[in-house]
Amino acid sequence: MDIRGQGPRLSSHDAILSKKLRENEALIRDAFGNSSDLVIREVRFGISPGIAVLVVHMDGLVDKSLVSEAVIKPIGVTSEILPSERLSSIQVQDRLRDRLILLSDVKQVSDKAGLLNCIAGGKCGIVVDGSSEAFVCDVRGFEKRGVEEPQSEVVIRGPREGFSEVLRVNTSLLRRRIRNPRFWIEEFTVGRVSRTQVAIAYIKGIADDKVIREARERITRIDIDSIQESGELEEYLEDAPFSPFPTILRTERPDRVAGALFEGRIAILTDGTPFV
Repeated sequence: MDIRGQGPRLSSHDAILSKKLRENEALIRDAFGNSSDLVIREVRFGISPGIAVLVVHMDGLVDKSLVSEAVIKPIGVTSEILPSERLSSIQVQDRLRDRLILLSDVKQVSDKAGLLNCIAGGKCGIVVDGSSEAFVCDVRGFEKRGVEEPQSEVVIRGPREGFSEVLRVNTSLLRRRIRNPRFWIEEFTVGRVSRTQVAIAYIKGIADDKVIREARERITRIDIDSIQESGELEEYLEDAPFSPFPTILRTERPDRVAGALFEGRIAILTDGTPFV
């Protein structure tokens, strides 16, 4: 079944959120088709009756304890913090941003596509009644495979760590080996439907700027519904796919990638696969 023409156009950034909470709630429910893993919880901010706030996330993609302790609980205790103060929607937003949301990664979005894409990506959306802007918090905490020794590249001596299927875990494994501010990572979203995160990693000043620019341009030119594996990405990056000599190194070992980066190469990491 072709889903590209169904539902809201998540790639469009010209549709602004409504100031009416129920319209925004209907938008979210319609976009996700009332999926069983969609969680929408309404809480009240301030003294009775208070201002309604929606907390939205996908079950299984977030850390529930973090959502409860860092998002819902701070909003719910405002009656004790503000015993006699009535606030406008703008003031509620300011209080949420500055005082109550106990997270470091919080940003505001005003377009529908931005909010829906963030929720689909495992973030938590906070929508305030009377405001056309929403908060997005990074509370991701889904189940994942731990860092294990790669079965395809077993060594007698050397590190026993291998990449996993989670992009941020893989970038952290490289950061541990390259503790230098010149180690740069750029992220892109590839796939109109899958919206897969792809990252380019390199050491600034060692890697060739022309190669970095070319890799960046080739990735941004990719127009496809889905990227599920780094091998699919290679087809769009290789210059000579039929060459008898390897032009792209594939590995599950962070130490091999770090060594290649020190030699001036660039690494391309894809979320969902341990192969870099």
